[in-house]
Amino acid sequence: MIARNMCHRFLVTALVSAILTASLGIVAIAQDKTIILGQEDAATGDLGQDLKTAATLIKDGYNAGQLSTDKFIYYGNWYGPGLSGGDRNTGKPGNSQPIDELDAIAMRHDFAYDIAAEMGKKYGPQEEARLRALADSIAVREANALPRNPREWDPPAPNPEEAREYRRRIGFGFKHTSVIAGAASKAMGTYQAIRDTIKNKELTLPASSGITEADLQRQSAERAKGWFTGENVRQLYRLELSAQGDLVEEGGHADIHVQLVPILNEGYQGSIIGRDEQGREQTVAPSDLPTISFSVDGPGSLMKNFGDIWTVRLTPKKKWFGLASSVGSTIKVTGSYEGKDVDIIPASLTFVVARQTRLKVEALPTEVAFGFPSEEADPCREVEIRASLVTSSGDPVEGMPLTFARDDGTTATATTDENGVAAMTADVCREQLDGELSNTVPFIVTTASSQVGDQIFITSSETVTVRLMGTETAIVRGRVVDKGRNDRPIEGAAVVLSDPFGLTHEATTGGDGSFSIHVGAQESGLPEISGTVTATGYQAASFAATTAGKTYTVGLYPQEATLIGHIVTQTEEGGTVGIDGSTVHITSPFDQLLTTSGGDFTVSGLFVGDTVTMRADAHNFRAYVKSGKITMENPVVTFVLTPGSGEESNVLEEEEATEEEKSQTADLGTLYSLMVWASPADPATFQSVTITAQIFPPTAGVSIEIRMHGTDDYASSITGMTNAMGKVLLPIPGAASGVVDDIVARIVGTNVRQRLRYSF
Repeated sequence: MIARNMCHRFLVTALVSAILTASLGIVAIAQDKTIILGQEDAATGDLGQDLKTAATLIKDGYNAGQLSTDKFIYYGNWYGPGLSGGDRNTGKPGNSQPIDELDAIAMRHDFAYDIAAEMGKKYGPQEEARLRALADSIAVREANALPRNPREWDPPAPNPEEAREYRRRIGFGFKHTSVIAGAASKAMGTYQAIRDTIKNKELTLPASSGITEADLQRQSAERAKGWFTGENVRQLYRLELSAQGDLVEEGGHADIHVQLVPILNEGYQGSIIGRDEQGREQTVAPSDLPTISFSVDGPGSLMKNFGDIWTVRLTPKKKWFGLASSVGSTIKVTGSYEGKDVDIIPASLTFVVARQTRLKVEALPTEVAFGFPSEEADPCREVEIRASLVTSSGDPVEGMPLTFARDDGTTATATTDENGVAAMTADVCREQLDGELSNTVPFIVTTASSQVGDQIFITSSETVTVRLMGTETAIVRGRVVDKGRNDRPIEGAAVVLSDPFGLTHEATTGGDGSFSIHVGAQESGLPEISGTVTATGYQAASFAATTAGKTYTVGLYPQEATLIGHIVTQTEEGGTVGIDGSTVHITSPFDQLLTTSGGDFTVSGLFVGDTVTMRADAHNFRAYVKSGKITMENPVVTFVLTPGSGEESNVLEEEEATEEEKSQTADLGTLYSLMVWASPADPATFQSVTITAQIFPPTAGVSIEIRMHGTDDYASSITGMTNAMGKVLLPIPGAASGVVDDIVARIVGTNVRQRLRYSF
């Protein structure tokens, strides 16, 4: 339809020729403000006399990009020459819905042009030009009334930048080209009048249709609404792609979630994928989605339909056949659809390939204790938060600004040095305890930029906490030593203290065997604190701390171990048989020579934690040497000797052994030990108790069962997996005086168990 083809009439030749013609005074534009569309800067409306109006047309056309034909593109389904509902040059509207609110304005504008063309057939070209000018005025006003952000339109614009450009074009084209169209219409009417006068014909001017701007706006809206009731109107969806961020690591991946959102234009009567019988929207299942095509522009590859949800996974690759890093490169992922059953607005996401970073944060010190108020002049302490930033390959990142944020919302910024380190100092104060005996103050450190120089980095964030101890606190210090091995320090021993306030405090000994724990105290001094110390390969020990500032030495005795050994050889049938009279020579941790009976031997006098080295010999058999660390009370070792003479293997240094020799290495195994205690150990009447079962060495994911039965017939139990410290907890409510609770804990699937009793 010619009228619809005029939806964008901005060709540079028509614009310039009309202006030049008007400037020569051949055509005078009517002073009708309707045709001029209320231009306040048009003094007379006559371009031949008013150069200001002509200059305004040229300036606005340049700003809107309309003086260059190479910028002309179609927009949506209803803007552009011959484009109406997706159907071009047929003279009839197509069946594609407007893609957004701006496109819906163009749709109504096209129907207004239809009305103008119909009235032009009845009342002449000047009436058609007047109604077109009114249609342009309506479109300009409605477009200018839209929110500035195209994402806030209803429906929102799929391409905000393109939408902004076309709204600018409407502001120019529909205002100023109406002036040109009006001038051409007036010229044609003048030419017709002159021709009729020359032919001595009576000049008659057609009457107006009487349609006002409000009438035209209403009638075009009604026609648009009626169009939606057609049976062939196509369903319209917006393709949405979303990801957690726009940075992706080279060699890593970014998961892109895919979703179809139905665009529900007013009056649409068709069916919608993902709507129930009542017309309510539902989530579109992956099986209901049309086949979406995805393309990648940049150094990356895609994996479609990744996982249980509809997801596309992007994996960046190196550039130039894998020879150069792609860090800093841009990768654009676009999803589109070209099927015939529905219309889907395409979408794209753009990523930048960046380096991954590792951020390590520590607080110095990690704990701050406040003494009694009467002893302290300053209620605050200074701590240092130190951060270290390196790449995934371990190289320090220099020049990266880091943001240090506190729980109160205050922030500070520091930049990493050549070692990738940045630090800040902050005060922690007594008031942050908020009336509690202890509290933690978190500090969140985040990389404040994604780019340093020409390097792009993925944002990192880590949290560190500073523990504050309350007003009534004291420090219990101690040292754990090995009583069976000349009081050497024991590293990694677990120390648990229970104070009279019902709180437990834990620490692990360092390399020198020392520990330091803040506990609850009283104004009069340190109350009696009960402590328990456990370590792998040692018998547990307990102690009592009664004096603050004193260093307590706790000695642990190693767990005794008995090693059971077998010296065998393979039979022709594939089994094994013991070698009677064979010998085993223990060279570490002591020197001892044993002769076997039927190939069996026993080594006593060992402790868990000892490293045992032994050599098995037999007449006409090759000797083997094995070495291993004892990790359980009853380890078993088997030597399989082969016929021959001489020493066949020595597996003291594993890298020197053959695969066959490695298979001979002793596997002394791991046997967990179990410890159970109550906090508090001697509960008061009706005081709640927490039962702790802990395995050694501490391991997460081991099943522990704790059962409790009291003489008051109260019972409770729990079967749970150990946490990272190897613990399972069972809370028990308090009881009346004299009630005795019987506790049994065991490692599920083993015969390892412990029993505990206490009374209220």
